Amino acid sequence: MLATVTLVVAFGRSTNLAAAYGVAVVSTMVITTILAYVVARERFHWRRSTAIGVTVLFLGADLAFFGATIVKVPHGGWLPLVVTEEQPHVAEAERVEVTDLGLGFFRIILHFGFMESVHVPRELRRISVPGLDFPPAETTYFLGKETVLATQRPGMALWRERLFVLMARNARAATVFFHLPPNHVFELGSQVEI
Repeated sequence: MLATVTLVVAFGRSTNLAAAYGVAVVSTMVITTILAYVVARERFHWRRSTAIGVTVLFLGADLAFFGATIVKVPHGGWLPLVVTEEQPHVAEAERVEVTDLGLGFFRIILHFGFMESVHVPRELRRISVPGLDFPPAETTYFLGKETVLATQRPGMALWRERLFVLMARNARAATVFFHLPPNHVFELGSQVEI
């Protein structure tokens, strides 16, 4: 809420907020039209010429609006362009959210930027909530592990599914990514058909 009030005060005029809103809406329209082309080709199996024709029709209107609103970037339209970027770092004060759910249960949410190393045990040790501690020798981490399987089901082309399966298999294990001690991890597995 504080961020919203700060934003309204910083913009100064409602026309600047309108510029931000306009750029956000028009950018969404352009992205949606491009994604609609992909869905028309991949999901609905439209001919390329039909999909391109419909996309060009909508994209022409979208880009006309985009051209009209992009000049508003200096007047507040910059906000949606900045907000959609991922955050490289998260301030220490904003790193941890702890919610007492009652009956001895807590929900802990850790926030990390994309440039930061995710070290869950270290962050848990930093939490200072009475009655909530994480002794390394007594803490167990539960992870979900999905095994992705390529199938002949309609949807993605089989070669794409196989490529996705290969990439998923070669991805870094969650235990390594989160810096979890392997002898304290319990994995629950499932198979996911794509």
